[in-house]
Amino acid sequence: MRAIFLIILFLGAISCSNDSPPAPVISIDLSQIDPVATTIIQKKTTLATSAEDWQELGKIYHAHDLTDAAITAYTYALSLKREPQTQYLLGVILAKKGNYQEGIDMLSSISSYAPAQWRQGFWNLDLARPDLALQHFNAAKKLDQTAVAPIIGLARTHLLLNQPEQSIALLQGLLDQNVKHSYITFLLGTAHQRAGNTTVAEQLLLGTKSGQPKWKDPWLDEMRYHKFGFAADLNRAIAKIDANKLEEALSLLIAIDSKYPYNDVVQNNLATVYLQLGKQDEAIKLLGKAIRKSPEYAPLHLTMAFSLAGVGEVERATNYAKDALNIQPSMFAAATLLGKLSAQQKDYQQAIRYFAQAIGLGDTNPSTREMLADMLLRFRQWDTAISEYNIVLATSPNRTASIGGLAFALASKGEFEEANRVLSIAIRKFPNDQNLARALTAVQKVQQTP
Repeated sequence: MRAIFLIILFLGAISCSNDSPPAPVISIDLSQIDPVATTIIQKKTTLATSAEDWQELGKIYHAHDLTDAAITAYTYALSLKREPQTQYLLGVILAKKGNYQEGIDMLSSISSYAPAQWRQGFWNLDLARPDLALQHFNAAKKLDQTAVAPIIGLARTHLLLNQPEQSIALLQGLLDQNVKHSYITFLLGTAHQRAGNTTVAEQLLLGTKSGQPKWKDPWLDEMRYHKFGFAADLNRAIAKIDANKLEEALSLLIAIDSKYPYNDVVQNNLATVYLQLGKQDEAIKLLGKAIRKSPEYAPLHLTMAFSLAGVGEVERATNYAKDALNIQPSMFAAATLLGKLSAQQKDYQQAIRYFAQAIGLGDTNPSTREMLADMLLRFRQWDTAISEYNIVLATSPNRTASIGGLAFALASKGEFEEANRVLSIAIRKFPNDQNLARALTAVQKVQQTP
């Protein structure tokens, strides 16, 4: 273990001008900080003089979770020069420490930055002030029509005010725009539960609530880029993958792999990028070596399964996916892949079991439930299939494959009037959709069968 290193800084003698307040004394424990970051922090700390320097220093402390030092640096920067981003970051860090009112006071003068508005909304919710929360969420929506955070905030506020139908409308609107996250599904399930829609609520709440989505917040994101070291480099590479900037992600991951000791997470992400770039052979070669070094790291087995499936080696892919699920029984992505591979091999009963297992483990992707319903049709389990399609359409009402499947299941049960009603509404909305065209043909054929 490295020895605890403390920086004691007093820069009063070199403050920006004779009229400036004396620079603060900052005490920092760097014993748990990455060595690369430690060197940068030491250098930046001793050189800070201007308001801009102190703001940057605050960002570096903030990015490395040196909370008290960040508050001191931001506060001193503001004493030298009032600047909205510094105010904002100070408000965020104060609220994170539980000082919501101080955070609100700090952000109250920032009127043109949407995150400053919706954060005040969430903090007012935490202080049980829903009326003020509504004001801030609506102000944020006016500033940024594409922002998800204020819509989530409004939905939560209406739940608090016992207005679940309004929450359902807001959350359904997000899903209609193809905004997907398990937290949205969880909130929608809660809203349906409050509204008395028990069956839909139960199914929606089966999924795990994996924390709130990452909100769009450029100022906070820019602060995070002041983190240095292995974890920061890896996070930047993963962010590039999430943004589909695969070549940039590949360059970063190769650099990390050469700079730091072997790491199974880095290897898995490298393989994932190779796979997404269509370089399956490179992914498979890399994963083979990594699995020999880290045989108990389930994500490596799952990525190998995806890679092998991509080159048509279904049997080997199935074995690796099973290994992943055995090592990490909560890995629903492995169960989902096994369902797809089973269907590909025409083992539809096994596919049903795996898709059901994936959903039970927390897979909230509507396509998984849709595939389960499709498999159920093969075994004439009309009622169960109808139930599954209805759950899909409760969260994704524009999925025409589920609409078509529902209509076919209804017709197969003899409910021709309802099947035709469902299809006619959908066809008016999506007149040229091939899923609906195929469903119409199938329903007509069922009706004509004696």
